[in-house]
This record gives sequence, C-alpha cells and structure tokens, in this order.
Amino acid sequence: SENNLRGVKIHVLDGERFSLGNMDDKELSAFGDKARRLNLDIHIETSASDKASIDEAVAIALKTGASSVRFYPRYEGNLRDVLSIIANDIAYVRETYQDSGLTFTIEQHEDLKSHELVSLVKESEMESLSLLLTV
Repeated sequence: SENNLRGVKIHVLDGERFSLGNMDDKELSAFGDKARRLNLDIHIETSASDKASIDEAVAIALKTGASSVRFYPRYEGNLRDVLSIIANDIAYVRETYQDSGLTFTIEQHEDLKSHELVSLVKESEMESLSLLLTV
C-alpha cells in the first residue's frame, strides 16, 4: 500500500465504544471494505481462548474479511488443569473453525512455558494454528 503497511492488527475491544465488538454487521463490512481499498490485511485479536471470546473474534473476522485470529489463554490454577482447559479450547477452535479459511495464532501466556504451548499446538493437529512466543 502507499503507506508501506501490509495490514492492521486490531483487538475486538480496541476503541472502546467504537470497537469492532460494538459494531453491527453493516459497520463491520464497511470496515473490511475500507481495509481492502487500502490494500490492508486484517488480523483480529482477542484476549482469551474461551468459546464465547473465540466465537466473537471469529464472527468479526469473517464479517470484516480478516485473514486471521490471534488469541491467548488466560487461565490460572494448577498447571495440568490449565493445560487441559487450553487443549479443550484449541479443540473447539479446530472442530468449529478449521474450515473457516482463517488462520489462528495462540500467543504465549505469561505463566506458560514455550515448550508447553508447542506441545499443545502439535497435539492439536490443527494445520491453521501457529504459536507466537514472546521473549
């Protein structure tokens, strides 16, 4: 694009009352149309991995024509329990949205080690899921 930008990464709640999460279908479509006119890819982000958060982010992604959804799990508790919950969240994403045309990225949570997330991604057998590690 003329601004040397490839895309925009936007959280579903960015902009508070003007956020994507507060837009109706017509506004989401218009947002996507504007991004396409500017030759910008859209990447949607949410701060959780539970079913409701994923459903909201995916709905926004599909209505805006986004190419990806980035999420990160925010659970506390016993590590084994947390990993099991995250594995279930990933399984939900795979079973529900594997054929949506979107790619998904799970971002490292502060309390989880990279090898734990790498194992979850590998075990998911979800081709459209990648991992973002923060250093």
